[in-house]
Amino acid sequence: MILRRIISGAILIPLVSIPAYFGDWLYFILILGVAVLAAYEFDDLMRGGGYRPERLWGFVLIVLLLVDAARPHDQILRASLPLFVMLTLAYPLFAADLGGALVNWALTLAGALYIGGLLAQFLLLRELDNGLKLSALAAFATWTADTTAYFVGTRYGRHRFSPRISPKKSWEGALAGGAAGWLVGVLWASAALPGLTLVHGAVLSALVVVAGMIGDLAESLIKRQVSAKDSGGLIPGHGGVLDRIDSLLFAFPAALLYAVWVLR
Repeated sequence: MILRRIISGAILIPLVSIPAYFGDWLYFILILGVAVLAAYEFDDLMRGGGYRPERLWGFVLIVLLLVDAARPHDQILRASLPLFVMLTLAYPLFAADLGGALVNWALTLAGALYIGGLLAQFLLLRELDNGLKLSALAAFATWTADTTAYFVGTRYGRHRFSPRISPKKSWEGALAGGAAGWLVGVLWASAALPGLTLVHGAVLSALVVVAGMIGDLAESLIKRQVSAKDSGGLIPGHGGVLDRIDSLLFAFPAALLYAVWVLR
């Protein structure tokens, strides 16, 4: 298991880092590809739990959200979203079986907002001044926290962190992971963002790490609701795409909010 995680990480890091470095449409294609894979996993999770979200409608909304983030001045989403909501709610009216229609409609929108809405923040963060360095801070701090929490929790974990949602997570792992992720974030901010004060670097790193932990638990909650262990099996040692990006889905928006609300 550990070897597979290391190999998968060694392959994934350059696949993600290179498009992120160059940005623009290369980064957009990366985020879109991740979104499509994650959307398939979310849809499969819901179907495994007995629900039937509309896969096509969900994909359309995800694309709209990402395109709107990539081209914010075109107002594509603001012009299309009302029509999209009307069409998706009108679509079940013509179905032969109306059982669970409203729940499935809500899950279609929820899945698209969870995946497309949060991944869109990756694009918005990247476009800021120092956006690449802020994105790297969010990624490095989150990955360090996740990895440290996994190894420390596996070896020393005794006290359950959230037994109702994720029974294997421990306080030992969470505290060690949080401290390691925060330290990496602070060191990166000091080295790569010289215009950022130590206080801002410390607060931003703490916010990113805590948000990442909440994101991890949020995805665990989704899986527990449908009695699933992993979101998929695409990434050896990690599970599915959602299992790999769950923390980042909360960490990147947290970094963006801090950058927009506080640093500007």
